[in-house]
Amino acid sequence: MYFLRPILQDDTDIPFQKSSATSEDLADLEDEQFQVARIVHLAVHDDPNQYFEMLELFKDQFYAGGEHRMKYTLPALIFCYIKLVRYIKQCHEHSQEPESNVVTDDIDAAPLVSSKKRFYKGQIHVSYTKIFQILKGAAEKLVKIHPQSALRLNLAIVNSISEVDDHKEVKHIQKHVCLVITHA
Repeated sequence: MYFLRPILQDDTDIPFQKSSATSEDLADLEDEQFQVARIVHLAVHDDPNQYFEMLELFKDQFYAGGEHRMKYTLPALIFCYIKLVRYIKQCHEHSQEPESNVVTDDIDAAPLVSSKKRFYKGQIHVSYTKIFQILKGAAEKLVKIHPQSALRLNLAIVNSISEVDDHKEVKHIQKHVCLVITHA
C-alpha cells in the first residue's frame, strides 16, 4: 500500500487545498479518489480474520488521508465492512454443514471473487460488535465531511445490523447510528 501513499494522503502542496484550485484540479482529485476507493473492493480473503486485517490497513490509510479524500474513500470501506459482516454470518450459518454442502452460487455477501464460494470453517476472532463500532466511527467522521453520504451509509449500517444481530448483540450501536441519522 506504500506505493499508493501519494494518492491516499493530503499534502500541503496539493492544489485542491489552496484557494487557487481549479475545477480541473478538483475533477482530477475526484476521479483519482474514486479509483482508490475501487481498490478496497479488490482486496478480499476467504478467512474473515485476514479480510478484517486487510480492511483495517485500508481504514488506517484512509483516515490518515485527510477530509478531502475521505468523502470518496470511506463509503467504499464501509460497504466492504458490511460485506465482511454478511460473510461472517454466512460462515456461522454454514459451519455445521458437511463440506459437500458448503459451495453455493450466492455471490452477494461473500468476499470471494468466483461465483462459487467455500465458507471459512476456522475460528472467527472478529466480532460483530467490533465491526459495527468501526462502522459507527467511520460514519461519524463522514457526517462532518459529507452529510448526504453519511445518511445513506448510516441507513446501510442499520440495515446490516438488523440482518445479523439475532441476539441483539449490537442493539446499542444501532440506536446510536439512528441518532446520528437524525442529526445528519
